Amino acid sequence: MKKLLFGALILMTGFSFYSCNIINPDEPIPSYIKIDSFSIASTNPAYHGSVSDNITDAWVYVNSFNVGNFQLPATIPVLFEEGADSADIVIFGGIKNNGRSLSRRRYPFYVPYTGQLVKSTQTQNIVPVIQYRDSLNFLLKEDFETGNSFVPYNSPDTSMARTSLAPYLFEGSSSGLIYFDGIHRDAQVITVQQFQFSQNLESYLEVDYKCDIPFTLELQLVTPSSAVIVVDYLSVKASDDWNKIYINLTDIATNYFGSKVNFIIKAGLTPGQKSGFVAIDNFKIISQ
Repeated sequence: MKKLLFGALILMTGFSFYSCNIINPDEPIPSYIKIDSFSIASTNPAYHGSVSDNITDAWVYVNSFNVGNFQLPATIPVLFEEGADSADIVIFGGIKNNGRSLSRRRYPFYVPYTGQLVKSTQTQNIVPVIQYRDSLNFLLKEDFETGNSFVPYNSPDTSMARTSLAPYLFEGSSSGLIYFDGIHRDAQVITVQQFQFSQNLESYLEVDYKCDIPFTLELQLVTPSSAVIVVDYLSVKASDDWNKIYINLTDIATNYFGSKVNFIIKAGLTPGQKSGFVAIDNFKIISQ
């Protein structure tokens, strides 16, 4: 009887061990990649202008599988298919849509990085090199190097001037500057050029900026009936350092179908403020 019990115990123990291996098989060990930032290739400066960027996220795909969206810098685990020593990897540059942390997306105007990832026990550092798409329509590229696309909205308004002063210079030899003091306390500057946007095509405004007071982007719309209206589009917070924002313009064609659009930058001192400035560079309007 004791021998039977002992044999049954051994059988049950072996079965239990075998069952655990079935239920909890050995998990594959991931490889890791580390992405601190992207690099934008300057392929045709005459076409795309500046390659300044503010890519905040990496959207990662391995063998067409969506690994996820990761805020940079990021260390990302990657699982390989069983028996595979390499995998195809695609990495899209992601942005804060309209500068909002809760509205992140792949930027549609950058070509993604593609490459081969090799299985490794060492963390692999990747700097994805991407570039603007070839089929884009750059409606405006104002870098203030040779001109200025902005004029005062009303003649008494403070103007935007080209400047080469170091505190307000981003890249190149000039930026655009609105400076406020005790006399010049408010400003509205408007693009000389008008724009029209097509429905079902994505459009964006890219702009580098540095300012110690907030500013507002407004739209002056000339409707198909020739009515002229001005609407607030987006408010931008002050930034002590140069920053870049990607402003989604796609809804303009839907909400203001058929309208011609000028862009206005509006800012001003609050009571008690004695001075302030808004500096901008690389004001680019891009559409598909």
